[in-house]
Amino acid sequence: MQLLDYIHLNPVKGALDSLEAYRWSSYKAYQLGYDPFDICDAAAMLDIVGGSRCYCEHIEEVAGRIWSEEILPRRRILDEDALSVAREVLPSIDPALLKALPRPDRDACLLRLRRAHLTVKQIARITGIGATSVTKATVGWREAA
Repeated sequence: MQLLDYIHLNPVKGALDSLEAYRWSSYKAYQLGYDPFDICDAAAMLDIVGGSRCYCEHIEEVAGRIWSEEILPRRRILDEDALSVAREVLPSIDPALLKALPRPDRDACLLRLRRAHLTVKQIARITGIGATSVTKATVGWREAA
């Protein structure tokens, strides 16, 4: 069931607004109880999870938690927009110059960018700091005061 959830929720985590929005997903076969294109055999898994209705209720509930908890922003933003957010969050610092700051100052700035819901990859691209360094500096960003 976790594997099936992972497969069907990937497009949701990719900022789509509905499970049905991703045209390449097998979700429709699970939702209908059969695959009209005869590519996916959902029957065996649907038997395990209690049928189409039970699976749809389960996956909608999980997707709803993802959306309501704002695990990821609902829409991806362009790097230009991410740069604008960075300039608002760090008005006195050019994001491209963060890597020249002393580590404690740099990490504090990275944390502020992450709390502004920029992704690790966006922060890495607009600052030139490696994604691994951004990740290490922003561990626990949701709990940070």
